[in-house]
Amino acid sequence: MPIKNAADRWGFVSLGIHWLTVVLVLCLAGVGLLMDELPNSPTKVQVYALHKSFGLTVLALTVLRLLWRLVAGVPQPVPGTPRWQVVVASLTHGALYVVLLAMPLSGWLYNSAAGYPLQWFTLFNLPGLSERDPDVRRFAHEAHETLFLGARRHRHAACPGRAQAPLFRPRPHPGAHAAAGEGSRSRRVRAGPWSRCGGRMMRLLCLLLLSMAGVSANAAEYTVQPGSTLGFSATYQGEAFEGRFADFTPAISFDPEDLAGSRFEVHIELASAGTDNDERDELLLGEGFFDSGTVAQAVYLADAFRALGGDRYVADGVLTLRGISRQVPLAFTWTAGAEPVLEGEARLSRLAFKVGEGEWADTDLLPDEVVVTTRLVLAPRE
Repeated sequence: MPIKNAADRWGFVSLGIHWLTVVLVLCLAGVGLLMDELPNSPTKVQVYALHKSFGLTVLALTVLRLLWRLVAGVPQPVPGTPRWQVVVASLTHGALYVVLLAMPLSGWLYNSAAGYPLQWFTLFNLPGLSERDPDVRRFAHEAHETLFLGARRHRHAACPGRAQAPLFRPRPHPGAHAAAGEGSRSRRVRAGPWSRCGGRMMRLLCLLLLSMAGVSANAAEYTVQPGSTLGFSATYQGEAFEGRFADFTPAISFDPEDLAGSRFEVHIELASAGTDNDERDELLLGEGFFDSGTVAQAVYLADAFRALGGDRYVADGVLTLRGISRQVPLAFTWTAGAEPVLEGEARLSRLAFKVGEGEWADTDLLPDEVVVTTRLVLAPRE
């Protein structure tokens, strides 16, 4: 069998790419139909990530196949074939190429517009095709499902009322895409979707730590002004994501000249945690992570402070989360003035607070460290 295409037959390279693409497409279609049934878990995240990686492989093979056609040419129609059959065959062949390109590209666009990271077999990350945009996300989702319409109809016929999972899987799911995505630590990260959900939990924990900013006892007392924030960040499958607590109540007493009389007490409403991703947020607030339905608040208390020089300090505080208390130092700067500003950062272990245990304890997928940051604009209490 020749390597290049001959006038009367396809060559070895074209046939190899063709059948490899066929196998991948059939596997992608089958997995796409079943992914939705998997329970939310790291396994589901990994299935989604593999689905995306194989979808990208189909895209690359299709591009390679088109380029090879330019180099190797194509066989001529069988002599005597009616002209209309030649035209129909050419149009059908062209339509298949369009679908093979459009299916993974629409999935890639959906993934990008939904804010999910994209990694190819944990080896490297691919850039997004779009900024996070709900309108683009809906468009890409509909396009992806329309391309998969034939399979959807078969499934609807067998199981009325059940939605079809597309080839590149754009349908949002709490445990998959949320825990899915892929990034900077790609070579160490295991495939899987936010997803994205476990990562959110880590960020929330960080936020809890950062919420400590305040002073106590005899030191000057302050109230928090609009514009104050409590945020957290982490990585999921190597890609960084950020979140915030919309509802937190700091009681700050602080005086650089009276560290012994200073005190921070911060109450954080766990249900107010958010990362601008509904699927990830649902997992983050669930039983396996923050369990906000059972545990309403996290509390950070600090009454021991160290001066590092200049306007830099450390609060040696304790964070209580899910009934577990651990020491969490907060490094911060204090900018004096009519409205002092406190800016701080803390790093904590999510597993130390039993956030994301069991299958989510895999630190290659969801690292243990969460970074919490806070910026408090303060005014003297009257």
